[in-house]
Amino acid sequence: MSWQKTKLLLLLSATAGITVSLAYAVYILTQQKDEEDEPKLRVKTSRNVTIEVRVPKESIGIVIGRGGSTIKSIQQKSETRINFKDDENQEYRTCIIRGTPETAQLAESMILEVIKNQPLVETEEIWVPKSAIGIIIGKGGENIKAMSSMSLAKISVASSANYDTNPESKIKIQGTFEQIELAKTLIAEKVAAEAEQRQKISQNAAHRSPRNKPKHLELTNSPANTEQQNTGPLREKLISTNSDGFMQVYVSAVCNPSLFWVQMITRKSVDLDRLVDEMTEFYNVEENRASQAVDLKTLEVGLQVASRFSMDKKWYRAEIVEIVQDEYNPEDSKIEVFYVDYGNSDNHSIKDLCLLKPEFLRLTFQAIACCLDNVQPKDADTWSEEATDCFEALTYACQWKPLMARVNCYTEPSEKMTNAMPMPCIDLVDTSSKDEDIRVGLELIKQGFAVRVRPEPSDNPEIPVNSSSSLPNSNDISRNSTNRQSRGPAPQERPVIKACPAGYEDELAEDEDDFDFY
Repeated sequence: MSWQKTKLLLLLSATAGITVSLAYAVYILTQQKDEEDEPKLRVKTSRNVTIEVRVPKESIGIVIGRGGSTIKSIQQKSETRINFKDDENQEYRTCIIRGTPETAQLAESMILEVIKNQPLVETEEIWVPKSAIGIIIGKGGENIKAMSSMSLAKISVASSANYDTNPESKIKIQGTFEQIELAKTLIAEKVAAEAEQRQKISQNAAHRSPRNKPKHLELTNSPANTEQQNTGPLREKLISTNSDGFMQVYVSAVCNPSLFWVQMITRKSVDLDRLVDEMTEFYNVEENRASQAVDLKTLEVGLQVASRFSMDKKWYRAEIVEIVQDEYNPEDSKIEVFYVDYGNSDNHSIKDLCLLKPEFLRLTFQAIACCLDNVQPKDADTWSEEATDCFEALTYACQWKPLMARVNCYTEPSEKMTNAMPMPCIDLVDTSSKDEDIRVGLELIKQGFAVRVRPEPSDNPEIPVNSSSSLPNSNDISRNSTNRQSRGPAPQERPVIKACPAGYEDELAEDEDDFDFY
């Protein structure tokens, strides 16, 4: 019995020893794990630090990446916050990294690695048609800025010198090879769109009808006109989007070199032709003409109407400028209208006129009254028939052939043009010849029809200059003279406005921004 007790005691002792050993082993392991975890806990509770990295200006785009993709990736991988300080330094921008010492250093090394491995920045120059510069830049530079943002390339349009009639303009692109290629593709798309638009304009111009001679100076200031202008469209303004100030125009009607009308060749040229087709389709329907008939009671000078043009039977926007009453039958009264999109005039009876629906006023009036800058009749106060015929031939009047035009200054309109804006004094250049460009004003001087009002630096010393300071004007054109020897007298004196006239400031300020670097 004593032996069994002894065995039991030995078994209990052994079991207790094993338990103690196991407990000790567990304690040792726990201590080691705590010691391993302790540094990690210390890292997580360390204070954040800030590291500044100077990034060269040419590397900013690479570090940020398309849509911020590169900088966002660095932030996620390093668990840091990164932003750029607004530095005035022209050579670099400061990148601010916030995080723990280890994560901030990791982000710093990643940024420096991106800068070190950035692709080579190249510069390439391309030439595009000058006519496409407007659509490449866009209003306020919106198109060229969008292309720069999309391609991450720096795009700039070179400014042109005065009277630079080179048909192409230079564009400089800076970036990596891939960025430049993408920018070139985007620019090519704009050039193609402009070419397609110009082709449509040419096709439409080929189907335009010739116009008759203008008989009236401009819109009147009658109550009817004033009321309609408050709700109707404004007139188009001669504003260029090219750096040299030139733009393409049609000469649509001519009184003399001191008064003629032009249309700008833009997308609105196509819109105008479409508008004429819509009006013709509508007013050719007898029921529509009846519903829009002009009442004798509402007939007055200044009323804007739809008028059927006698030469092609199409309907155009017009304004009544004179009414010759028939005392026996008022419906047979002769009504003279001014075509607000072309500048010419025509005589009608009331049956050929209709009220102009508001939907046909959506487009600005396209005819812009102009005078040829810095020329006046030679040895006369009026432009001769021969001089005006020469001017019409040089400008392809009513033939819808493009010329280059540039506004040099503005002049006050004649007294009869009471409701007119200051009139642009422009240069006209024919660039269609392969041999040389023809400046219309200079050609009139060479052919003996005109003289300079003031000398120009580019003129040959033999070019005649009038010693007086007066400028030619279209003042006081008599519509009732059947045997006149000229289409309009020159003025006694007319002030020239060098500054931008009221109403033009916003457009010019907007266009000046178009030629910065983007």
